[in-house]
Amino acid sequence: MNKHVTGFLAVSALLAACSSGTATAPGSGSIACGTLVAPPPMLIPANGATGVADGNFTMVLGAQVGTSIQLVAPGGSPITLASTSLPSPAPSATPVPGGNFGSYAVGPLQSATTYTVQVYFAASGPCAAQTEAAGTFTTK
Repeated sequence: MNKHVTGFLAVSALLAACSSGTATAPGSGSIACGTLVAPPPMLIPANGATGVADGNFTMVLGAQVGTSIQLVAPGGSPITLASTSLPSPAPSATPVPGGNFGSYAVGPLQSATTYTVQVYFAASGPCAAQTEAAGTFTTK
């Protein structure tokens, strides 16, 4: 096979698999895959919080980013959260610069369970879709 075709196939495979940062193709140097926005900070509940109500509350993140927000429990299916109104009074924390608070309705959850808050970013250009963990909380 022609070395240019082989190199093209190697670069194409790396681009298809790349999700953030850069990929390195043999003899081609680094290939930028795009810059993703970091997951927003968890405000309500705070990252690592324990004794959180087992559902029916508004989760607040420090910015509204990503395509969707999901909760994942060990061995469980992801729960996609719907956007909702910011609770009143609004959190005193400052949102991420240039962003708005993101508020999401959380329905009933299992008690004594640790949930991971995931932000899903859709595919962009040559970069694959990516899910970033914003943090965790544990219900009472």
